[in-house]
Amino acid sequence: MAKYKGSLTEFLIFLVGLTLFIGSWFELNFFWEGFAGLVLIFFALVLWARRNG
Repeated sequence: MAKYKGSLTEFLIFLVGLTLFIGSWFELNFFWEGFAGLVLIFFALVLWARRNG
């Protein structure tokens, strides 16, 4: 398994995004929380991809 090369910041952004996205499932009428979670997850993945080429 490949070792994760990233920073704590990227991991925390990803974790917060995942928490928002999963939390939005339990509040059925709250679209923006899920959208913000997906944006944060995407942002963390972009940062990780740029760091690892």
